[in-house]
Amino acid sequence: MSPPTTHNEISEVLFRKLRKQLPVDRIELKSNSKLCAILSPETGGELSFITRIFKEYEIPLRFRGTRPPKSRVYAELDFSRLSRIQDLDEPSQLLMVQSGVTAGALEKWLNVHQWSLGWYAPAVEEQSLSQILQLGAPAFARTFCGTPLNSIRGYRSILPDGRECWSPPGPLRATGPDLLSLYQGGFGFGMLTQLWIKVHPYPQQETIWTLRANELPPLLDIARAELQDAASPRQVLLTRAPATREKASSPWNLLISWRHDNPKGITFENRLRFHKDMRRAALQRIHEAPPIRLAPEAGANFFKCRVPIDPDLVHAFQNSPSRWVLSVLNSHEAQAWSMAAPDPQSKEPQPVLEWLAEKRKKDLRRANKMTRAFLEEIDQDEHFANRL
Repeated sequence: MSPPTTHNEISEVLFRKLRKQLPVDRIELKSNSKLCAILSPETGGELSFITRIFKEYEIPLRFRGTRPPKSRVYAELDFSRLSRIQDLDEPSQLLMVQSGVTAGALEKWLNVHQWSLGWYAPAVEEQSLSQILQLGAPAFARTFCGTPLNSIRGYRSILPDGRECWSPPGPLRATGPDLLSLYQGGFGFGMLTQLWIKVHPYPQQETIWTLRANELPPLLDIARAELQDAASPRQVLLTRAPATREKASSPWNLLISWRHDNPKGITFENRLRFHKDMRRAALQRIHEAPPIRLAPEAGANFFKCRVPIDPDLVHAFQNSPSRWVLSVLNSHEAQAWSMAAPDPQSKEPQPVLEWLAEKRKKDLRRANKMTRAFLEEIDQDEHFANRL
């Protein structure tokens, strides 16, 4: 079917078609303009219906805020009504929400319920989730919260031909290939309508303690003991503090935090009295956000290690001129990264990088040894089979 040509024809045909499923208050027709209509769907089904109608008449659709086509009549989509917060499942930390809700409104609603997106910043307050995800808006993630795209666990979308596509939250073996990255960078592949987002506990509602010591091992022992408890802390960070005087070894800081309703955070000071290497004067309770909230980047200055940490690695941290940060995730796993990004080509000794390079050599030798033993075993089995 050929598309209507005059503005009167376009308005008459579109209004007659759209009135079948859309109320009048969600259809705004424009006369004598390239922008022929502004449409405000409330559900994915209504958006699918709109997409099919405009595909039939070969009229392009554009999301509000994107560049309009040149020398063509087009319609604009307004997602301000596609903005329902549908469900929050606290045990799984999953939020089901429509993609038209703005990041500022969603973050405020989550904060009331003691949760947070983890990547929200005031710069994206007025932008909808679909704009942030599909147009690449900037976001600033807290430690280990991930980017906006990484926080999506499932989605529903409308393809350019009007069909619905969905990927519910679940393991990849049950949901199929991950196509979410195809929606990033524009609306050519489709429009996201519903999202399952992983949320995080609200960061300000926590009890935070800092503990300073001249040696790293006692702090590691305390961190591991706290993480082995059933009511474990939310975050454990170890970092070197600035030196108090010249030619003196820099002390280490342990930053440990619990949820505000966890009694373990309140009684942390009492438990330290039974630790022989700690003094009460070294302990301080703070009421602000932790000073280190930067997510580490993969590279030469980021690696994982086991807990308990190798004594040689502890010695390397102790003697390193760089400011290394240890995040103890649980009683058997930790992550380490440098705040200053040490240069491997520098002539200044880097004990931690040297330890890491030596460990990789040992792991490679062990892997080669296991591979040779496996191949020899296969050769023996083949030789035995040939003799039979």
